[in-house]
Amino acid sequence: METIEQLTWQESPFGEHYLKEVNKSAFQRQLSKQLFAKHFAKAFDNDETLYVIVGTDSGLLLKYVQQYYDELKNSRFVFIDFDNVLTEIKEQFDAKKYERINVFKESFDLALLGQLYSSYLVTGKIELFRSIAVLDAKRDEPYAQLWHHYQESFQQFLVVEKNALDSRPFIDAMLLNASHNLEPLINHSDALQGGTALILGGGPSLDEALPWIKQVREKLVIFSAGRIARRLLAEGISPDFFVSVDPYDISFDNSKGMFHFVEDSILLNGNHISPKILAQWSGASSYMSTKYPWHEKDGKMEKNIAAPGPNVINTAVNAAVELGCSQIIFSGVDLCFPLGKAYESSSDEAKVGGRFTFKGVSTVKDNRGELAETQPAYANARQGLELQVKIYLQEYPHLNFINTGLYSAAMENVEYVAPEKIEQKIDLVSKKQQVASLKQSLEMSLSERTQRVESSVKELQSQLKRFKSIVSLSKDGLKFVKTLYKNGQQDDKSVKKSMKAHSKISQIIGDDGDMLFRYDSVAFKENFRPMDEQNMEQEDIESQLTSFFKGVNRSAEMFSKQLELAIHYAKLTEDELKNRDFDALSERWQKYDAIGRVFNFVKWHPEALQVHAEKIEALQQNFYDELSNTQTRLVESLEKKSRDLPSLISRIEQAKEQHNRQTLVELLEHLQSLQEDAAVKSLIFYVQGLLADIDGNAEEAIAVLKQAEDNIIKEKALLKCLSICMQARNHQCSLQTLEALCSVSLNYMIPYADFLKTIGQLPSAIQILEIYVQAQSQDFDAWAKLIQFTHEVDPQRAKQIAEQVIEYDPENEMIKAYL
Repeated sequence: METIEQLTWQESPFGEHYLKEVNKSAFQRQLSKQLFAKHFAKAFDNDETLYVIVGTDSGLLLKYVQQYYDELKNSRFVFIDFDNVLTEIKEQFDAKKYERINVFKESFDLALLGQLYSSYLVTGKIELFRSIAVLDAKRDEPYAQLWHHYQESFQQFLVVEKNALDSRPFIDAMLLNASHNLEPLINHSDALQGGTALILGGGPSLDEALPWIKQVREKLVIFSAGRIARRLLAEGISPDFFVSVDPYDISFDNSKGMFHFVEDSILLNGNHISPKILAQWSGASSYMSTKYPWHEKDGKMEKNIAAPGPNVINTAVNAAVELGCSQIIFSGVDLCFPLGKAYESSSDEAKVGGRFTFKGVSTVKDNRGELAETQPAYANARQGLELQVKIYLQEYPHLNFINTGLYSAAMENVEYVAPEKIEQKIDLVSKKQQVASLKQSLEMSLSERTQRVESSVKELQSQLKRFKSIVSLSKDGLKFVKTLYKNGQQDDKSVKKSMKAHSKISQIIGDDGDMLFRYDSVAFKENFRPMDEQNMEQEDIESQLTSFFKGVNRSAEMFSKQLELAIHYAKLTEDELKNRDFDALSERWQKYDAIGRVFNFVKWHPEALQVHAEKIEALQQNFYDELSNTQTRLVESLEKKSRDLPSLISRIEQAKEQHNRQTLVELLEHLQSLQEDAAVKSLIFYVQGLLADIDGNAEEAIAVLKQAEDNIIKEKALLKCLSICMQARNHQCSLQTLEALCSVSLNYMIPYADFLKTIGQLPSAIQILEIYVQAQSQDFDAWAKLIQFTHEVDPQRAKQIAEQVIEYDPENEMIKAYL
């Protein structure tokens, strides 16, 4: 990232000092506070908010927000700027006096927001703003780069924090999986010592690597993401392991091709894999991470091989390393959009929208050293994977990491090697015997499995009793809080009872408080407020205690209900193992949408085929029919995402800013493939106009842009049209476009008036401003402009207007200066 090398102080006509290289001429035309008031109108209206602002505007923006300091007592401001700029302005800012305003240099890691300002993450009240310096910066200038970096980092930060705060789907899945997560992977550490692991992802580079994979398949230990199972089936490749971690049922649609490999492949699953996958998997399996979300009685968590995220690939790599593989090869692990593609060619995603199913877009460097598009979740996974590799190499320096994709995202310590050259680089030694031994060691006798399931049921029942007691205590606490104060006086009895309930709950929850909070963070958010505890008043104390008891009550109650459901699931497994009432079991399988459980039942009780052959065959056939169904919720979800107009508009705007012709062409092709309506049609015109402009066809661009009729898109198209007209110095075209923009919003009357004055039509400019101020009488900047323009033709009239306006805005420095 570039920085500003030289800094020069300059004084504005209004006596303000600013850095010329930072703010250029922004403060030459009006006072900083007037410019800020317009740009940040209503931005700081909300208390209890963390405001993150990129740029300090030579320190003037720091001064501006100080006026909100006392009003926003429970808010914080975070400014990020270049180190040398901060050095220049440090004398202007009293950090001790304004301790809730914090300033950081450009190397600040946004991930630290979670540690420094955690209370705002609870409520989700975090805003990111641009300074005037950022707004005025051209694409390749330092402040534009600084904004681009923090905008992407902010998106990634929010994704990570949202996932961390929204743990319920993951915990729910853990509980439902209790009777199937029976064998921890840690019991089989180093089982594949010295092996070469091939980690297969669903990226587009997989297409090119498949011929090589078929040639050397017997020398590799293959770890595959479940999403590419159908492709592997079509290619005749059986992986040794499938790795799956997602808790959502939709991942069953994404991964159901795995069920064609139950006889050949081992399922390595995260503890919160979708129960719909795990409960119906009848092959060998082993779980990673902790079986339960709570601490054990000794206060520790279960020891097991971790399942790090955020991506299934992160989990697969850790499994390969912990199983003893010394060479890790990635194929189809692109974590970006190589050559504009996001998925291997046969996937549902590639057929329905491809990379345009993603909302946010950022960039990373690929193995050529070139910039490539990616999306925030991929960027997080790449970052996490790079860190994993670094940590592995510190502990196991002999490990070797390779990626076969030239266009895949580059990672430190991961070398690009073309597939055909890998055997020149490393020795490939077969580990088929070790994989077979591992698979055999995962087999479990019926009695041992039954014993482990019964133990799971007991643990779930014990926890249900625990959390129901928390529900009861939190209800008592809420009653006591209501009587904390009587007639404005503290009631000591109620205080004592409240604190006793609080203490008991804390004691029972123990180390699982964070788990309970993340299980239903919304319950705590509803009444929680970030505030200064030293200055809490009666109302604040009641609010915070209410927040605690209400949050605990709702979260513990919902958790208890999920425990009850998990007990039903576990007892179903117990009944399957004990061969109880086949018809009743069949009914429950269908109730839970898990008829594939019949395969486990038959595996455990082969004799049942003689008694219930017809019913079993019907259930199995229904399951096979489900596996072959292509009209899934996944496809429906992808189609919906591919038509998401706000997301598509955002992608178009980003491509426009970057002058990325190729992306615009691909966006146009995607839009033309969608069912056409007014909005889509307008977007097509908009993109066609942008492409014509890039190609230097100004007249064609203007003609096409003016055809966009949808309101939101029309404004963007007209603004681009205006830019083209202005660059061509086509006054007539500019005037027509500005007139059209005024029909979209009255705010465009100001630049319309400016332009009329520029081309010598001052009386018309004054007339436009008079119309505008009649409609927007509180816009004192517009009044000031009207006075300025009028003064050039009629100073007396200008003075009359100024005297009229100063009555309503006595602090207006520009008008006071004029008078």
